[in-house]
Amino acid sequence: MTRLWSSGSRLRLLVAFVGVAAVFACLATILLSPLRPEIGGYSGLAFWVAVVFLGAAAPVRMTGGAVVDVTIAPVLAATALGGPAAGVAVALIGTIELREIRGLAGRPGGIPWYGSVFNHSALSLSAIGAGWLLTIATPGGFVADARSLAAVAVAGIGYFAVDNALAAAAVATRQGRPFAAVLTNNLRQFGVSLAGLAPLAWLMAAMYVVA
Repeated sequence: MTRLWSSGSRLRLLVAFVGVAAVFACLATILLSPLRPEIGGYSGLAFWVAVVFLGAAAPVRMTGGAVVDVTIAPVLAATALGGPAAGVAVALIGTIELREIRGLAGRPGGIPWYGSVFNHSALSLSAIGAGWLLTIATPGGFVADARSLAAVAVAGIGYFAVDNALAAAAVATRQGRPFAAVLTNNLRQFGVSLAGLAPLAWLMAAMYVVA
């Protein structure tokens, strides 16, 4: 996940557009996608929120100022187990950071509110896309087999594509750079590393259902 923000009017317009799209997408997903039993109900959902929260607390700063965390794996795992609605809940709640709370309170070192809106909107849209791909590929629910592994890998590509496209749009708008150049640079920096998190997500989900 990449986090970059600015107070520019064009970036604010982008934030507003992505935020509105995320609200409608989340509402539709929650209404149309009930929680799958494999995740273990709301207690299981809370478990995955906690896992993602811990992952979001240890981001990695890349060259050029981009900040990346490894929450893709547990978000994908929760989505594979509980469906798109579970993915949305885990992505929205689990990725809340203390920096965002400081930003809302107007304290130094905090993330501006529009940065938080964009980050969580991008994450929710990424999780929704991955969730529906998994729903189509595994209509009977998650089973730890080769088919689900392939499905999680494809969903991971979808998640990564949406998240990085939105992040690249934000960076390009903020810095006045071509979108394609920013996207290509992001892929070169951490694309291969994050792509490897999809198999890890499948392993996490498989261990969860076995346990």
